[in-house]
Amino acid sequence: MAQVGAAFGVVSSVFKNFNKAFRTKVDSSTKQHLQNVYGCLTLGMLAATAGAYLQLTQAMFQSTLVMLLSSVGAFGFLIYVMSTKNQINSNRNRTGAFIGFTLCTGIGLGPLLEMAIVVNPSIVVTAFMLTTLLFVSFTLAAIFAREGQWIYIGGSLMTMLSTLITLSLANLFFGSKLLFDVTLYLGLVIMCGFILYDTQLILEKVKQGDKDHVSHCIDLFIDFIGVFRRVLIILHSKEVEEKKKSNKSQE
Repeated sequence: MAQVGAAFGVVSSVFKNFNKAFRTKVDSSTKQHLQNVYGCLTLGMLAATAGAYLQLTQAMFQSTLVMLLSSVGAFGFLIYVMSTKNQINSNRNRTGAFIGFTLCTGIGLGPLLEMAIVVNPSIVVTAFMLTTLLFVSFTLAAIFAREGQWIYIGGSLMTMLSTLITLSLANLFFGSKLLFDVTLYLGLVIMCGFILYDTQLILEKVKQGDKDHVSHCIDLFIDFIGVFRRVLIILHSKEVEEKKKSNKSQE
C-alpha cells in the first residue's frame, strides 16, 4: 500500500506539471483541441476498465467466443473511426465507436489482468500508476520539446516495430526466454517513443487545421495500452521470480 501511495503522489505531481505545460506552452486553440483529446481519452480509459471488469467478473465474458468477438469488434470499431470523416454530424457516432473500441480492448485485457491478480493484485495498480507516470512524462517531453523534434523518429520507430514483430514471430519457434525479454523491453521502448511521436504529430496536425480529436485519441490510447501491457508483464515476471526464489530459500 505504501508503494501504491507513493506512486500516486508522484503521478499527482506530474499531472500538476502537465497542467502547467498547457498554460504556458500551448496556445488557446491547440489547448482546446488537446482538452478534447484527453477528455475523450479519459472516457476511453473508463470504458476499457469497465470491459476488463466485465471479463474478470462475469462468466459470460470469459468464453472463447466472446473474446473472439471482442477482438473482431475492436477491429471493426477502429476501422469505422479511421475511415469516416471528422464532421459535426458524425462526431457522436465516431465517439461511440471509439468507446466501443476501448470497451472491447478492455475485455481483451482481462486474461492478462487475471494472470497478474492471481500472483499479486497490487501489480495491476502499480502497473497502471507507472504507465500513467510514463505517459504523462513523455507527453510533457513532447510538448516542451523543440517544434517537430520528435516527428522525425517516426521512420526509426516503424523500423524498430518491424524488427520487434520479426523477433516475436521467430520466438514462437525458438521459445527463448532471453529473446522474450528482449522483445518485451524493446516493445516498451518503442511504445514510449510513439508517445513522443504521436503527441508532437498531433500538435503539428492541429497547426495544419486537422482537429479530428477522436482519431488522435485512438493513437494515444493504443500507445497507453501498449505501455501498460508491457509494464504489467514485466512486474508480473519479477514477482513470479521473487516468489520462486523465496520458495527455494524456504526448502
